[in-house]
Amino acid sequence: MIVARSYLAINIALGGRERGADTIVDVDGHGTSVAAIAAGVAHQTSAGVVSGVAPKAWLGIYNLGDNGWPGWFQALDDALGDEMDILNLSWFMRSPGNPAYDPTYKAISRLTEEGMLLVMAAGNGGPARRTLSTVAVHPHVITVGASPSSSVIGGSVAAGGGAPLEAFPMLTPNPVTLEGALFDLRQLDAAATACRAYPADSLRERIVLTANGGCPFEAKLNNLMAAGARAMVLYLTAPGAAGRATAGAATLPAVMVNQPDGQALLSRLSAQSDLRAVIVFDGVAHTRSAAGISGFSSRGPTLVGVGPIKPDLLAVGQHFTATRRTLAPNGYVNVNATSFSTPMVSGAAAVLKAARPSLTLHQLRSLLVNTARVISNDAGVAPVQEAGAGGLNLNAALEGTVALLPTSIGLGMGQISTGWSVYPLQVTNLTDKPETYRMEAVHFGGSAARDMRVRLNPEWAWPFPNQTAINVTLAAGQSRTIQVYIEGDNTEPGEHQGFIQVTGSQTGLTYNVPYWLGIGDNIPATSRYFGWVGRNGSAENFPNQEVFLRFEVGDRLGIQVARDSLNFRGSVVSGGGEVLGLDNSVIEYGDHAVVRVRLGPQPGNNVYRIEWGRISGTIGVPSVPRP
Repeated sequence: MIVARSYLAINIALGGRERGADTIVDVDGHGTSVAAIAAGVAHQTSAGVVSGVAPKAWLGIYNLGDNGWPGWFQALDDALGDEMDILNLSWFMRSPGNPAYDPTYKAISRLTEEGMLLVMAAGNGGPARRTLSTVAVHPHVITVGASPSSSVIGGSVAAGGGAPLEAFPMLTPNPVTLEGALFDLRQLDAAATACRAYPADSLRERIVLTANGGCPFEAKLNNLMAAGARAMVLYLTAPGAAGRATAGAATLPAVMVNQPDGQALLSRLSAQSDLRAVIVFDGVAHTRSAAGISGFSSRGPTLVGVGPIKPDLLAVGQHFTATRRTLAPNGYVNVNATSFSTPMVSGAAAVLKAARPSLTLHQLRSLLVNTARVISNDAGVAPVQEAGAGGLNLNAALEGTVALLPTSIGLGMGQISTGWSVYPLQVTNLTDKPETYRMEAVHFGGSAARDMRVRLNPEWAWPFPNQTAINVTLAAGQSRTIQVYIEGDNTEPGEHQGFIQVTGSQTGLTYNVPYWLGIGDNIPATSRYFGWVGRNGSAENFPNQEVFLRFEVGDRLGIQVARDSLNFRGSVVSGGGEVLGLDNSVIEYGDHAVVRVRLGPQPGNNVYRIEWGRISGTIGVPSVPRP
């Protein structure tokens, strides 16, 4: 670590609440996990050797705390002054508004202009569309979504000599292993949730099968411990992924299993009442499917109409074993978030920059993004507004011979599309010898024959030749601009997308440049509320005052519905206020739908019902007495 700065004092001075004094110490462990994933030193654990992506990379730590906005701009300035090469932003910042009015977006522009590579978490708002932040949509930021890991480290439960079942230790003081008689809590409690007291010694030395729900984990554990239990096996009562969970101050050893495994244990115990079990609390590797995109990973399209395709790529961020300073008796936890897929890419950027120091910022970015492996889902290739160019492939980035600019071609969003457009795609040979590249447009969304035609031309010529594949030979270090001609004719609603694939003849590596056009059906299907603000941007909310409610109303793809098609209706549920209607004069919030309401005459909560066609919801706005 070569830099360590704290901004908690700034936050506290400006009225923010923090859990600690002005210190660089990581209070909750989030930053420790992020730093270790990016640059942790290789070390031995019970599950084998664990290492960060770029072991021993020099780290700069900028502690923004829980209320990071006040110190945010100072931290960016300091990182630039400290000459950081790569800035990891595992912090979701959804600045609801137009980037033209967003100082955060402008600050990011400055850093990229100075040559700093920024890697930003896409966020955990998935699977809904348009859940990215203003910062994450910046064209020069690498925005990272999450994909599942093919394996996860946890524990196991084996009953009666049967095959071990996947289990995850809860964050209690667990031993290495534990053996005992299984007990079905339904024999004492029909709900089996352990949310009440049981007779003393009624569970003596038993490993108790307990249902999820009903009360906090800490209460369950304390109730079982008071009845003499030896351990708890908590089973989920609905489909879902078991994982580690906090348990407060409880000290009873415990693991969690998923619904099918829990039912299997209950069935076996029903058939054999004296069944014994062995719990291994950690260090067991379980294989899982690594296909597709993590459900929580935020998706595009971006917040503004014509913007880059985001996220740029995915990295492992689900079923992830990470170092943790707190909440982990053995120092490790299983985590799930784009906060942890992001340092995978930051660490990869550090490795790539160290291996190839002569690369420019845009070349580094292209090698990381465009060498990604294609991600598939049940329907085929995953939509590029969910997976970008694909999954991180550091080996391919290290071997890459070509840089592409831009790294994606966003054609924007709209309700109709006719005519044609030309997009320049710069191709640069990064090797010291000539190379021939095969370039081909591969369309996998919509009907390419009817709705969209993509052609490639190494020259600017008219009319464009009807060719979807070309060969381009570049001398060592040479750059050339290829014209990507995209034509639409009465394009139907939906996603129209694909890759411009570039394959080197010497290496055989294929690079993918995503392209995407979204055609909306203008039917409201999603509504996202971004809060209220007083007139002139004030935070005042006094009785009888007018305030603005900010919404983003999209269709099934997340594409913004035109304001004249919103079919808005509003009414007062309680509080005595008034719905004054849509206000299209507020430009600071970009293409958001802004509803102007008047608060009621008395302090308290004001509730309004907001309807956009067939979708509706209620919004509460508090009002406070005037000072």
